[in-house]
Amino acid sequence: MMETTKLTPANISKSLRTTIPIQIIRQMKLETGDRIEWDLDKVGNMWIATIRKMV
Repeated sequence: MMETTKLTPANISKSLRTTIPIQIIRQMKLETGDRIEWDLDKVGNMWIATIRKMV
């Protein structure tokens, strides 16, 4: 089952709100209010995100 990512403007300058697949939420044990950081790499034509939970 393919999930569709949804983007909307955030109330913070130069920010977007997006949906995050439930698999990431579960594996990283994310909860409301948690902060995450994304590092992006481009491999060929595909963008890869390394995501980590901020403590």
